[in-house]
Amino acid sequence: MTVSRNKPQKEETIKLRITAQQKALIDRAAEINGITRSAFVLNAALGEAEETIKDRTTFYLSESEWVAFNEALDSPPQQNDKIIKLLNAKTLW
Repeated sequence: MTVSRNKPQKEETIKLRITAQQKALIDRAAEINGITRSAFVLNAALGEAEETIKDRTTFYLSESEWVAFNEALDSPPQQNDKIIKLLNAKTLW
């Protein structure tokens, strides 16, 4: 009987078409890190995915920029005639 160590069961497969040179490069890097090709590719893809999402959802401001940002958020919106016209226009559907 096998005892589970709470490892999530892998259910999905991603297939890639790559050149022999690309495969050799990935294999060499995986070997240097002492991990499998799959682990290397997965780690690289997950790292890139996290960076991409973080880049689109996180931003950093200086103290003065933070104050200005909050002031802009707290101030009442300016009237925008174009937006009012758009919101009052009859929809196509």
